[in-house]
Amino acid sequence: MNLLREAQAGLHAGTAASVQALTHGIIAFAAMGAAGIAYGIAAALAVSGAAALSMAMIGRSRPLVANMTAASAIVVGVEIAAARPESFAEAVAISLAIVMLSGLLIVLLATTGLARLTAMMPAAVSQGLRNATAAMVVISVRPIMLGGNPGDGWPSPVPGAMLIAGCALVLVLRPVPGLPGPVVALAGATAAHHGLLVCGVPVGPEASHLLSPSALASEIGAAWSALAASPLPLSRVLPGAATIALRATTETLAAAATLREISGRRTEYGRDLLGAGTGMLASAGLGGVPASALTVP
Repeated sequence: MNLLREAQAGLHAGTAASVQALTHGIIAFAAMGAAGIAYGIAAALAVSGAAALSMAMIGRSRPLVANMTAASAIVVGVEIAAARPESFAEAVAISLAIVMLSGLLIVLLATTGLARLTAMMPAAVSQGLRNATAAMVVISVRPIMLGGNPGDGWPSPVPGAMLIAGCALVLVLRPVPGLPGPVVALAGATAAHHGLLVCGVPVGPEASHLLSPSALASEIGAAWSALAASPLPLSRVLPGAATIALRATTETLAAAATLREISGRRTEYGRDLLGAGTGMLASAGLGGVPASALTVP
């Protein structure tokens, strides 16, 4: 019976994490338009599995899983937008370099024992960071919610698109009992989108399509080639990498501390952080969408 419940919990967590990963992939590469969203979705799905496997093999707290977070995705998106890359390969190369350096910084923190200092962070500070992240997510996806293209700023509102966004929000806040909220919201909003299209109601442009694994591998290979041919200066990637590393460290250890309080079990913060750092390095190799460790609701 316990094995069955664990399998059900794993399926629940994996499904919810995968759906959330789609949103974070969109946020990270929204500055590159529809092509960036298509890449971000595919890369997020690939990274989600690799990061989760790294945490499962190395981390010690259960059920701590690795997945993309909105805060880290926003940092990548801001860095790409600020750099104004001349090609899509350059944009992906920037994300790969930032995430790879971030992973190395997290692994370094895991080996120094400084992770224990995170327990001194007041709860009000942690809650404030979460609230600020939520506000930044809304701002970053505002054009899409209004029915415009990514990066449009303040497009003319499209009622159909706003209705779909509202439907998704309601379903996340009040999901069907026993089902993951993000999954219910994705299914419901998708059904509403196609229903409005059938009725002839404008819903704005299609945001993206999903890249095939071979197309994703081709884009990643082109980015690594661009990075090898023209390495980015450390000053260009270190600020973003340090921000992501510190944020991911805080998220990982806060989640581990929460699990410790709930279960009463001792945890190894260093091993949890090492799992997060390894997952971040795997993320760099599979698309450049940053990942850290989180609990699963």
